[in-house]
Order: sequence, then structure tokens, then C-alpha cells
Amino acid sequence: MFVLDLFSGIGGFSLGLMAANYDDYDFSLYPHEQKSKSDDYFKTAAFCEIDAHAKKVLAKNFKGIPIFSDVTALDKRALNEKGIDSIDIITGGFPCQDLSVAGKRAGFEGERSILFKEILRIADETKAKYILFENSEQLITNKRLFSVFAQELRAYGYGYRAFLFRASDFGYPHQRKRAFVIAYSTSQRRAIWDKADFSKFAIKNQFKGQKCALLNGVCERVSNLRKKGSITPCDIRDIRGDNGISEAVERVKQYGNSLIPAIPCYLGKIIKSVERAIS
Repeated sequence: MFVLDLFSGIGGFSLGLMAANYDDYDFSLYPHEQKSKSDDYFKTAAFCEIDAHAKKVLAKNFKGIPIFSDVTALDKRALNEKGIDSIDIITGGFPCQDLSVAGKRAGFEGERSILFKEILRIADETKAKYILFENSEQLITNKRLFSVFAQELRAYGYGYRAFLFRASDFGYPHQRKRAFVIAYSTSQRRAIWDKADFSKFAIKNQFKGQKCALLNGVCERVSNLRKKGSITPCDIRDIRGDNGISEAVERVKQYGNSLIPAIPCYLGKIIKSVERAIS
């Protein structure tokens, strides 16, 4: 299944779906170090990301995959020009500042969260089978917001299943509660999704003790800064490097804006099971 990764950041969605290609993906290792073999079920066809630093990370870790910059200018023609004729899944961790309790709570009409409608426009043009959304927990816990969100999905012909996950559900030592929604094209998929049994996809502590290899890179970076004496231990500003030269700020910003890859891995395994049931 070909994936169009919108609002890509450093590629957390694509890494997670790629991990779903393996029977037993170890997030403490890089993809080329995996012991099991990929079935290549999910393949990222293109990214769309506006941040210059994040684009450099994507270009380094996902070599050869096209990277678009402006989601408002991205359409089927632009994809075709890059040789991309088919999109099955669109992922979108669209900006959450207008939904989050930490933001101005402008809702879907805010200048950032209105980009949600760009995802639906592109999904409609490409006839995507699935859309995977990630956002602030407010997306589904705020009844007013979720009502608008669900209404828009139905208007474009998509059913949905919503999830509220914590990083700790996957064995990580922090909460990071986030909303995830799988939107699926209706018709035969609706019947299967309505009866889908997610219990066989165990998630509790499935990844306990594992650390994402990319996260290890951040820890090493901070450790090196400490050795140089540029930051002091137990300083709440350690990672930000608030010493006049913020060496790590861009790197940490990207992790803060990213997601736990184990979650889209879990969702990808469910999608794979449903699609195989259809075929």
C-alpha cells in the first residue's frame, strides 16, 4: 500500500508503518539492522513537510523519496509529475495548536488546524482508502471538535475508528497522550471495521524496554554536550542548551513535534489484517 505522508516532521508515521512490514520490529535498531525480513506491504511514496530542518532529516533517512513543501499546493497532478499514480493511505499529524488546551483553542477554523481540510481535499483527489490522523487529545475528547471532525469525514465518504493512546501503553516511560483516528473508505471496509477485533493486537508493554534508535541519537547528543561542559547535569534546560548557543534546539524541536512510531506500527498491522480479510 502506497503512503502519502503529510505534515511529515521527521517521518514518525512512515517509520511506524514501515515497522508494520516486519513480524517483530525492534525499535532499538535501525531498519537495516532488523533481524526479521520486511514484506514491503507499506511503502512511502512521498512526504510533504515545510520545515527546512525536518526536510533534511527526511532526505537523509528516506533516501530517494520525493519531499513536497506546501500542502496547499499539493494535488494529484503534482504527484503524477513525480511518477506517483496511486495513493492508498494518507497520514496527517496536522498542526494541533488550535485544538490543544495549550493553544488559543480556535478549533478547526484556526489558521493552522484548518489545514485538516487540505488532507481531506487530497484524499478525495487520490481516492485514498485510508487516512491516519494524529493530534492533541482534544480532537476526540472535546465533543464539539470531534463532532465537526466526524461530520467532515462522513461528508467525504469516510467511516472512522478513534483511539486515545499514551506512550506508556507501548512501554515508554512517559504519558504523551494523543488522539489517533483511522478513517477508512466506506462500503465493504465499513462492515469489517465495525466487527474488527483489536484485542489480538496486544499493545500493553509490547515495546517495553526498547528505545527508538533515533531517540538514542538525541541522548548521545546531550551526553556529548555535557562532556564538553556546555550544559550542566540536572539542569531543566539541558536539552535546549540554553547557554547562548542552542546546539540541540532544532533536534529536540523535531522530536517534540513527532510521535511514537510504535503507534502507527500497531495501526498498520490492523490495516494489513483488514485488507487481507477483504482480499
